[in-house]
Amino acid sequence: MATVTKEFDSWMTTYYPDKKDTWVTLWYVEKWTDKKGKKDSLYYVDDVLLKNGKILVYNEKIRHFPAPAAK
Repeated sequence: MATVTKEFDSWMTTYYPDKKDTWVTLWYVEKWTDKKGKKDSLYYVDDVLLKNGKILVYNEKIRHFPAPAAK
């Protein structure tokens, strides 16, 4: 890769008092350019379980953006 950037859309923290769990959800786009100049990107949603200042679970989901319509 020649360049990689992440652009965060939003994040949300949710606390579940019955389990004493804190989950953080992150929404962001990762964009890159390879060494040949080709650009691409992915959309990410990450769910992270935090407990006692440590990450216990990191669940990452990705999706490709739709390809541009053929002309």
